[in-house]
Amino acid sequence: MKTKTKLYAGLFLGALALTTFASATVRAEDSPTPRNGIGTITFDNDGAANGGVVGIGVAPLDPDNMDTFVDPVDGNKAGIKDGLLTIDEITNLRFTYYKDANDDLQLATNKKQVGSTQFARTYYAANVLAYDIAVNSEGVPRTWGVTDNWGYLYQTDTGTIQSDATPVDLEAANVHKRYVPNYVQVTDNRIAGAQKWKLSAKLEKQFRTGEQGSDKILKGASIAYSSLAVKTVTSNTSSAPTLTNATFTLTSDATAASDVSQGTPPSVEVMSATTEQGLGTWVLAFGTETNDTEGSNGAVALTVPAGQVFSDKEYTAQIQWTLEAVA
Repeated sequence: MKTKTKLYAGLFLGALALTTFASATVRAEDSPTPRNGIGTITFDNDGAANGGVVGIGVAPLDPDNMDTFVDPVDGNKAGIKDGLLTIDEITNLRFTYYKDANDDLQLATNKKQVGSTQFARTYYAANVLAYDIAVNSEGVPRTWGVTDNWGYLYQTDTGTIQSDATPVDLEAANVHKRYVPNYVQVTDNRIAGAQKWKLSAKLEKQFRTGEQGSDKILKGASIAYSSLAVKTVTSNTSSAPTLTNATFTLTSDATAASDVSQGTPPSVEVMSATTEQGLGTWVLAFGTETNDTEGSNGAVALTVPAGQVFSDKEYTAQIQWTLEAVA
């Protein structure tokens, strides 16, 4: 009975309160009237979004930590210019590792490989040394200068340091460093979301020494890419582009150094974006992790067929990447 008494009391008080408020008169002028303010912003295709600086382009990112800007020592800053659909960074491939009898990756002595005329050999691209770029309070990369005369500010334990026309020894200056996978970085800053793009690659020029009078070529050499990963910054809300090929191999039909045209190397489509895909900045990483150490993750491999006439000079190839708009 005690419980029922409390329940009835609650109902009585509620009814009493309801009766009291219902008898009050509410006047229209006592009710607050909402008022609206507005906020405006206009986007211009100036190529300066996503951490970019007009005339400089979009700074490279760390594929293992996509919210960190880095400057790869052996990078090829392809997109350092104004532009809306750009390749921002391509790391150069240094094939300085091989597999020993136990299948462990080893650094070649003096970073020179030993070729074989008896059987094909495979060599692996090294991870890339990169230095941390300093950022402002909003995470935007800090730079000095403009257009053709500029550089990054690098992050140290005590602040920042500028590398300008007089190169600074970043190692001696204790600039923060890391090792990252080889990668290609692209940016689509076009404001019309209905536009599409595709990224393709080809072995434009076969490995050759370029020696005057004794030029040597690696006949039939091919580059295989595996463990591909598509990444973007944490804040990017765009859908990811699509990997057209999860693994791919670049080849060339050039058979002699005198073959100036290098034949007609096939182009391989690697990644593509349809409507409202691939907006902002994206990285195509070769190998997902490097453990931030010097070495090789084994994701990019150069295979050289047997029966070559080797030179002890450095061989250089040209890998051409193309990012193009698609109707």
